Amino acid sequence: MLSSTAKEIVAKGLATIVIDAKGTHLLVQAEQLPELKNNEAYQVWLIKGKETPVNAGTFMTHNGTGGLYYTFNPNNYDTIAITLEPDAHGVLPRGKPVLAAALLKS
Repeated sequence: MLSSTAKEIVAKGLATIVIDAKGTHLLVQAEQLPELKNNEAYQVWLIKGKETPVNAGTFMTHNGTGGLYYTFNPNNYDTIAITLEPDAHGVLPRGKPVLAAALLKS
């Protein structure tokens, strides 16, 4: 479960790890996200301790709902976060975090 990072944000989300013959995939789904304005976008970040976050992708929303699919190695990260960004072109987080969770190891 992804938890809201701010009291005023009611959004909720789910990050699911799926393993198949093609690899390990992250499926991120979020709802009740704040409405996007102008060029804003949501970006998903994979984080390991104090290392530079890795961009797992960008998504737009429809009625506050959105998500994405990303292939990755879950052992390389310990946290997932979704930020509200000023546009879809950031290579590092610039916006406000809205959802986050620890990646649980199996």
